[in-house]
Amino acid sequence: MLADKVSEFGETVTMVQALGSNSRAMAIRVDAVTAVDGFVTPGDRVDIVMTEGSGSALRAATILQDIRVLGVDQNTQQGNRGGAAARTITVEVAPKQGQLLALAQRADALSLTLRTERDVSDTDLGQVSPDDLMRNADPIVVKTARPKAGPVRTIKVRRGTTTGVAEIQ
Repeated sequence: MLADKVSEFGETVTMVQALGSNSRAMAIRVDAVTAVDGFVTPGDRVDIVMTEGSGSALRAATILQDIRVLGVDQNTQQGNRGGAAARTITVEVAPKQGQLLALAQRADALSLTLRTERDVSDTDLGQVSPDDLMRNADPIVVKTARPKAGPVRTIKVRRGTTTGVAEIQ
């Protein structure tokens, strides 16, 4: 137990006490899709992906990696939130990361990717574009076999007072 994590009797516990040294808390506007459909909870670690542009100029890049989630909406308690979709996620960032995140929030969209507890490595992922979706994608050739024609059969068709013959396969 760390002394700086224990509050005095009657002392109000605030978000500031959850921050590491030289860290800042910053809120990100999210929805069900960008926040992993409600599975992000306080204490989780996420990567933040920025998407900008449109059409063939659409680009996505991971701008921050291994970022600690401090709160979901105004809940700072770890544990299951019941899958409710969040509107804001509060994350812990260094001052420079906070500047990048503030700028990125002005872009088209931010998304979170939830990391496993065991994944602590940062990887240079670069940018991806719609062209990358099709790169290395071989066309799928589906051969459809035509069914063999069966024997032709005739049936009697009655419509009102008239009778006819129809052939079917």
